[in-house]
Amino acid sequence: MKTIIALLISALILLCFSGNSFAAGINIKEGMWQLETSMTIPGMPHKMPSTTFTQCITKATLIPPVNKEDGCQIQDQSINGNTLTYTMVCSHDGDTTTGHGSFNYSYDKMSGQLEITTNGMQFITSYQGKWTGPCQQ
Repeated sequence: MKTIIALLISALILLCFSGNSFAAGINIKEGMWQLETSMTIPGMPHKMPSTTFTQCITKATLIPPVNKEDGCQIQDQSINGNTLTYTMVCSHDGDTTTGHGSFNYSYDKMSGQLEITTNGMQFITSYQGKWTGPCQQ
């Protein structure tokens, strides 16, 4: 179960920040972004520690193609204004994991939430991001 959760989270993080021309209409400042994620598991008394990382993001790399070898596929992907929403389904070793994400971009800031359900457990990851400067070569 940990393997499929890690796989789905990795794929969904990439989904938010890598890609194709589908995201061309999103108002995002291209460059280096600092992203912070925090995960909660309903029913758990404490939040997991937040994670912060940096990534170079451009409109061309905003939404990635899904690696079907990982057993994942994107369903119901849409952009409405500056909001990207999608559903992702992954099947691995007989388990099915579903993720629903919604991310809002406002040029040099972003926020979003991803809800993952697998084997009856729910994981909610919140995202905050800000542009920090040009991409490093």
